[in-house]
Amino acid sequence: MNNKVSVIIPAYEPDDKLITTLHELIEAGFDDILVVDDGSSDSCKDVFAEVLSLPQCTLLRHEQNKGKGAALKTAFSFFLKQRPKRNVAVTADADGQHLTKDIEAVSAMCQEKEGVVLGVRDFSAPQVPSKSKLGNRITSGVFRLFFGMKIEDTQTGLRAFSRKYLESILKVSGERYEYETNMLFAINKLSVPLWQVKIETVYLEDNKSSHFRVVRDSLRVYGLIIKY
Repeated sequence: MNNKVSVIIPAYEPDDKLITTLHELIEAGFDDILVVDDGSSDSCKDVFAEVLSLPQCTLLRHEQNKGKGAALKTAFSFFLKQRPKRNVAVTADADGQHLTKDIEAVSAMCQEKEGVVLGVRDFSAPQVPSKSKLGNRITSGVFRLFFGMKIEDTQTGLRAFSRKYLESILKVSGERYEYETNMLFAINKLSVPLWQVKIETVYLEDNKSSHFRVVRDSLRVYGLIIKY
């Protein structure tokens, strides 16, 4: 039932992989895709012109780069106000690392079981960059030790949200990558049902397209964990 789902894709300096993802989602039957241009440069204008040409897509814009968390909040707010008949919002990344079949899988589970569904990767796979393996190992251990949460992939951007919990998720603090970590704190605090679905582990060009700033964003995330 993809007509009950809105797919949200925050995009900063995207390339043609975003367009490929959009076409694959549309072919799979997703008919409401919210793309957020998070202050990208003029070099991406052709990509976003292609987004605008697709009737299944809505383009939301930030004049300046505000961060992934801010982009997600812009889309969540739009979803709650403008999509009253949709019951699931799914977030995916713009870099082609979330496959359509996996977006379908988390969407289906979230419609079957209300709550939040995480698409979790296999970090033991050989194609996973060492920095990603280490970062997930540490944060997963911290969440298990201090919060009793067994989260296999704390860094995943593929997440599905039941509408009834999205207003609370929207109020969570954070404007950049730390927002996704804060979501997990809120899910724990509010006792939101949490489900996990195994997804394919895809890293393109050693994750070169990621805008995650290893030192600064990692310190921001771990600082939040310590503070919490």
